Amino acid sequence: LLNWTPSRLQQEGIMMDRLSGRTQGSFLGKNVLVMNVLGQDLPYHKFGSGDLVTLCRGHPMHENTFDAMVLDRGRFELRLVIDKVPAGLSQGLWRADQGTNVTSYLRSANAMRSLYKSSVSTQGGQQGQQFGQSLNGSA
Repeated sequence: LLNWTPSRLQQEGIMMDRLSGRTQGSFLGKNVLVMNVLGQDLPYHKFGSGDLVTLCRGHPMHENTFDAMVLDRGRFELRLVIDKVPAGLSQGLWRADQGTNVTSYLRSANAMRSLYKSSVSTQGGQQGQQFGQSLNGSA
């Protein structure tokens, strides 16, 4: 964010700007936001379901930000889930920066836990305990 220009971030598909926003109900108790570029296809981007997104009006390092997660995406819109709807969402334009994918992280963490558990039960625990310690950072 500090070294690349907004143009470069857009070319890499990790930032979209000039987005308009509105609310569209809720999903699992969280508010759903619909972000789009007025009457146009969304620009090229790598945003996908489960990605964390930072929303702001200008630059996320210099302004108030709001954290959301990508629910889904379409040709014309990006749907996000967020705890609290930002004030003035439907007024003015927004910028969205892609963060990490929470879904992939949780799946990987669960797979590692599963491997640890099966290693403990099949190898008498010694190697499994060492593996588990390295996962917890206490090798």
